[in-house]
Amino acid sequence: MRTAVLIDDDQDDLDILQEVLESIMEVACFKFSYPIDALHFLSTQVNPVDFIFVDYNMPNLNGEEVLIRIRTKEDYRNSIVTILSTSIDKAAIERLKSRGANYAFEKSVKFQEFTSNISNVLQGGVRSIP
Repeated sequence: MRTAVLIDDDQDDLDILQEVLESIMEVACFKFSYPIDALHFLSTQVNPVDFIFVDYNMPNLNGEEVLIRIRTKEDYRNSIVTILSTSIDKAAIERLKSRGANYAFEKSVKFQEFTSNISNVLQGGVRSIP
């Protein structure tokens, strides 16, 4: 079974993302509202998780800072890291990709569009979705 870590300070967004992931494939989801808790969890895992989804705009540690910390860990160099945001510009997307994000895109208000974007991540589709 595939594994995914979901990091977002909004519980509703965590629940929606989990629902979408589980509707697409069999995946064990580990949800965290606080990035520091997620980073601690990742540091204790024997096997790296397959997917890591991180909200871009969070207090204390934002998504970019979480991404940088994840990518410094050798065990997580091959994990698929996706940065999600309610609002993100192309310059930020390019910066995130240069720092190791596999995907970066806006959270769509349309459920079908959001599901399609997440499906692309799980299937190895496009690296950024404007």
